[in-house]
Amino acid sequence: MAPNRCAWWTRPSLTTCTGTETAADRDEAGENAAALVEVINALRKRWDIVNEPILFGGSAGGSVFLTGSFVPRYGNRYRGVVALGCGGSASWSGALEWDAGQRGSTRLFYVYGDRDPAVADIRASIAAYRGYGFPLVETVIAGATGCGFDDLSAVRDVWERGLGPL
Repeated sequence: MAPNRCAWWTRPSLTTCTGTETAADRDEAGENAAALVEVINALRKRWDIVNEPILFGGSAGGSVFLTGSFVPRYGNRYRGVVALGCGGSASWSGALEWDAGQRGSTRLFYVYGDRDPAVADIRASIAAYRGYGFPLVETVIAGATGCGFDDLSAVRDVWERGLGPL
């Protein structure tokens, strides 16, 4: 659950979840990205878990959060397989806040429909991350609009295949 109980991509002070949030509501300060770091670190303290690769997954706004905020801020420290269902964004700051050469095992997997209303943003995200040199796979589902496919199974499938060679 997002800190504001609405969406990870919206600023934490936005607590009225209407479903009509816009780019003006984005968490550009990265407070939610910092909150996810706290969660990851708490899990690592409590349990002896593998530090890399971390399996990240998001659909719609979750994918926007991961690509627009979390990876650009913390992708060098928290690396792994990033499954992005029906969403994605270029970095909200316009860049990575670290050297892309530090991406380690991180791989991005975009799964989206060719009729997704956010297809332009998703493709801009793909272009941006290709430009940073990230290995990525793009799967386009013909005729799907938004998350008009089993996006949760797509995340699981990405994790299963993402642990192997690209």
